[in-house]
Amino acid sequence: SESSLEYCSYVGVYDQSGSCANTDAAGVICTIANVNTDTVPIRLIGGSSASEGRIEVYYSGIWGTVCDDGWDDTDAEVACKQLGYDGVSQAMHNAFYGAGSGNILLDEVSCLSGETRLSDCSHDGWYSHDCVHSEDAGVACDVVDGSYGY
Repeated sequence: SESSLEYCSYVGVYDQSGSCANTDAAGVICTIANVNTDTVPIRLIGGSSASEGRIEVYYSGIWGTVCDDGWDDTDAEVACKQLGYDGVSQAMHNAFYGAGSGNILLDEVSCLSGETRLSDCSHDGWYSHDCVHSEDAGVACDVVDGSYGY
């Protein structure tokens, strides 16, 4: 149930006794648990109103940010639709609404505009990124005629 190998008990970093040979090496194959992406919520943090902010996604029990590599107005539009806004949106870059902390969950998000949820768009994979939090993506959603988000 440990979240990292560093939290597991072990004899020592190097076995000085010589009881381990190269043929005793251990290996693992890791997979990310199947998650129903229909239930991956998003939220906006750090904006001056509920319709703008840094994009954060909730995946496998944690909130994390989205990297702005490839982030464009089409991606922002899908995020706004998922949040319940009908208006045109603007993609924001370089942690415009402040840098997040913790995990960066998505990078290279690429929506085609027909998607209704950000998790339906193509991306490099959960937790796969080459970013720092100064590259957190954001969005400004327009509020039009009764569209106030969820």
